[in-house]
Amino acid sequence: RISQIKVHESSTNFFLIESKNSLREVINYLARKKILIRECSSFRFLDDKWARISLQTHKNNQTIAYELEKFFL
Repeated sequence: RISQIKVHESSTNFFLIESKNSLREVINYLARKKILIRECSSFRFLDDKWARISLQTHKNNQTIAYELEKFFL
């Protein structure tokens, strides 16, 4: 539902999100909310437009989604 990011399907315990722009601001915003997601610029073939989010409890996943929506709206 957030047009600025694409969530890539995954069969692991995390998923990657991709944006057309740097995700550093959203990563910092989430960190201020005590939500830590992994910035991926140190990964081969990825840059600051990618982030990795580990799967959490249903409630925590809802909180992450809510805060992402809030940031991008």
